[in-house]
Amino acid sequence: MKKLITIIVFILTTSYLLYAQEETRVEWLRNFAEEQSNIWQVQRAEAESIATVMRIPVWYEYPDGSIIELQKFEYGLPVYDATNNFNAARTVSSNLVWQSGLMGFDLSGAGQILGLWEAGGYPLSNHQELTGRMVQMDAGSSVSQHATHVAGTLIASGVNNTAIGMSNGGTINYYNSSNDLSEVATAAANGLKVTNHSYGSIRGWRFDYFNDGRWAWFGDLAISEVEDWQFGFYSGSSAAWDNMLYNAPNILIVKSAGNDRNDTGPAPGGEHWALISGSWQLSNTIRNKDGGNDGFDCINDPRGIAKNTLAIGAIDDITSGYSQPSDVIMSAFSNWGPLDDGRIKPDVVANGVGLYSSSNQSSTSYASLSGTSMSSPNASGSVGLILDYQQSINPGVTLKASTIKSLIIHTADEAGSALGPDYSFGWGLMNTFNAVRLMRLNNDLGNSELIKELILNNGAQYTYQVQSNGTEPLRVTIVWTDPAGMPPSPSLNPPNIMLINDLDIRIIGPGGTYLPWILDKNNPSNPATNGDNIRDNVEQVYIGNPAAGSYTVQVSNKGTLSGVSQAFSLVLSGIGMTAPDQVSLISPTNGSANVVIDPVFEWEHSSRSYDYQIQVAEDLQFNSIVIDSTVRGITFQSPVLTGLTTFYWRVRGINSGGEGNWSSTWSFNTTLAPPASPIQLIPEDDAVNVSLDAQFIWNSTELTDSYHLQVAINSTFTALVFNDSTLTDTTQIVTDLVDGRRHYWRISAKNTSGYSPFSDSRRFVTLLAAPTDLSAVSDTLGNVTLNWVDNSQTETKYFIMRKTGTQAFEVIDSLGANSVSYNDNNVMIGSEYTYRVYCTNNFAVSDFSNESTVTVVNIDDDQHLIPNNFELYSNFPNPFNPGTNIKFAIPSESYVKLTIYNALGEVVTEIINGYLNAGLHEVYFNSKNLSSGVYFYSIDASTISESKSFHSVRKMLLIK
Repeated sequence: MKKLITIIVFILTTSYLLYAQEETRVEWLRNFAEEQSNIWQVQRAEAESIATVMRIPVWYEYPDGSIIELQKFEYGLPVYDATNNFNAARTVSSNLVWQSGLMGFDLSGAGQILGLWEAGGYPLSNHQELTGRMVQMDAGSSVSQHATHVAGTLIASGVNNTAIGMSNGGTINYYNSSNDLSEVATAAANGLKVTNHSYGSIRGWRFDYFNDGRWAWFGDLAISEVEDWQFGFYSGSSAAWDNMLYNAPNILIVKSAGNDRNDTGPAPGGEHWALISGSWQLSNTIRNKDGGNDGFDCINDPRGIAKNTLAIGAIDDITSGYSQPSDVIMSAFSNWGPLDDGRIKPDVVANGVGLYSSSNQSSTSYASLSGTSMSSPNASGSVGLILDYQQSINPGVTLKASTIKSLIIHTADEAGSALGPDYSFGWGLMNTFNAVRLMRLNNDLGNSELIKELILNNGAQYTYQVQSNGTEPLRVTIVWTDPAGMPPSPSLNPPNIMLINDLDIRIIGPGGTYLPWILDKNNPSNPATNGDNIRDNVEQVYIGNPAAGSYTVQVSNKGTLSGVSQAFSLVLSGIGMTAPDQVSLISPTNGSANVVIDPVFEWEHSSRSYDYQIQVAEDLQFNSIVIDSTVRGITFQSPVLTGLTTFYWRVRGINSGGEGNWSSTWSFNTTLAPPASPIQLIPEDDAVNVSLDAQFIWNSTELTDSYHLQVAINSTFTALVFNDSTLTDTTQIVTDLVDGRRHYWRISAKNTSGYSPFSDSRRFVTLLAAPTDLSAVSDTLGNVTLNWVDNSQTETKYFIMRKTGTQAFEVIDSLGANSVSYNDNNVMIGSEYTYRVYCTNNFAVSDFSNESTVTVVNIDDDQHLIPNNFELYSNFPNPFNPGTNIKFAIPSESYVKLTIYNALGEVVTEIINGYLNAGLHEVYFNSKNLSSGVYFYSIDASTISESKSFHSVRKMLLIK
């Protein structure tokens, strides 16, 4: 049954190859759609039955949001539609043609319907970015992250401006991918012009196919045990798509190239699933990673392998926009050609890494995803802008899909290490602005000079005479919708050429005959050369440095054309033409006053202008030119000009025919300029030990009314400790600095025109707050106890310094943060000692505390054996781990309770609870079962006669 179905598909899809198609064959498409729908239903029912027997999934959503859905069995293998999961507008320059009008366009895709087919799920149609512009075209209710994200990339309105879609005013008709060929045929018959397909087939390796954490391999062991033969293979399905598109020349299918490249499978010899003798079994055979060691030959899907679709690869985001080929960085996953017959795929690349778009989690949620699934709507959504512009300049005139494809390829930005196409980036990075700009220039020239839709009769030759002035490259591109090829028998990398109508383009000029680009499928990493292209239905001739003179563009065909004739689209650039018309200026208006010092210059588009030259000068004769720039659009953002000055400006158009006449010269006067940024003086950059009451000093700037001083404890100035914009002096004392911290400061100047930019920030480190109220007391045991007040919030260590008599201070010990006492038991009776304390952290040091002097008492003097008063001494050591000694004095027999508390005031333990004799007592507290932190010890005592009572609390620090 499976073989019979394959034969039926081929017969049905090759029955109308004898007619060159200029217009959509509506009735044929409707019949074709019905036939394909019937075939799909039979194939799907058969596939579900086989899946039940084989215990394989029909539909499954993976944890990463990717979805697979079984469609049929082909060549004995399951065929799934699988989503290709793994600052987009700037990357493909679509933002330059949006509604801002800065480049002379005002495009949003409004009025354009984009077709969206998705595997296994639908968009969240009521998302705030999509609501009111989504039409479901088939039955189904499963909402998916992937579909919602793709829909947002296509048409999101920009409620969140970082997630704005390419055609942000367009509409989507959306479908499930099941039965997509039939549905696309019907949509084409009804006039749909562009579709997006961000899904592909499972080829080679697939991870977690059985939801067991193992790899599965989808190759056919009878053909190759190490490589999946269906990568790049032109199958009956590819032929069916090409046949449908041959009869629907106005619809462009935009297809993701897939993300298989570098899917490695398990480690060599690792266990994985493989389809062996009709059943899935575990295997340890070593197989190639997808794309092999060089990454080539891994285009995975019949739709993308078809000749007449537009396959899109994925690159990293170019946030600032394209400026040179090295800006274009290939993603780690995007599939590469060549196809088995050597054709160039992908066609072009677009942003597919980290695209931020709508998510299905809620109507206001967003997500960043990567994959060719994302690059495809980046491109197809931009096609909506091209269609929008076509309707604005030629209402009611539909561009053929081959014309849009040729425009995209012709105007793509160069990518890769060498000039010309390659099997990684295709023809380069899609550039919507370049495409639309060429359309505008063609419209200025009468709609027939640069973009042509033509028909080549069998054996005839089309010629077109053009002129080059030798100042810019001459480039000509042709694309045609080719009839379906004849699929080869299943085999590994069959070389059979799938091109049916082989058109040839040549340019004949002063330097001889110029041939189109070609690539070598057997050496896929080699740069493009020139020769006879016998494989692609896309050809391009590029002359980088043409000699001035006359050139003949020639299009012919080899052999006999199938269908008697072949429609094709031709796009060219770099030809000589009449210089542009004179430009009309818009703003700043002539004679205007108080113009800001960085104005936006604006003028009207002049016919036949491709670029513009703007000049701004300080004199009417333009001897003192301050701006001389070439720009692509009809606006120019000026750099800062001098304030209170008269300027003169003019613009002229430029094209390959030369420069047009200068516009009229207009003048304007600038307003007072904001002041220059002040220069910081004190504290100097990286200053240390800055006082907590610091003085800030900066230089004065001219034409300044006030200054804005900011001081912060982070470099982003979000944690401000001082912020005042009303300062009129060039010095300020700030008293709210944080001790022992790195600070940052900057200053700005202000006048009636505004603020200067902030100066570059400087950083400094403040002193730590010094300890105060140091006291040194000798107890009756011959020890010295130090106590002080901890004033710092950021210290990490205290240092104890001591000197004897007139000797120098020396550090005798150190303590941890938050320490407030110290016991010195390394002293001599009768000696005099002077102490001081300071603290530090990783950045700063404090000043010294006050000094305190003490003489150690004689412990043998009987009057000191019995204390006169109650006393609770500082524990030692402090901080401690695991234990510390606690001493206290009792003047007469007393009832004593000694209790330990934690920082919450909860009782940890009672060390003493009973009667004690008069004298000095010392107990040891063991904290082995406690965690680090601050603890308190408290004494409550009363004499037997209850004539005296005593209560005291001290803090101690446990650090483990």
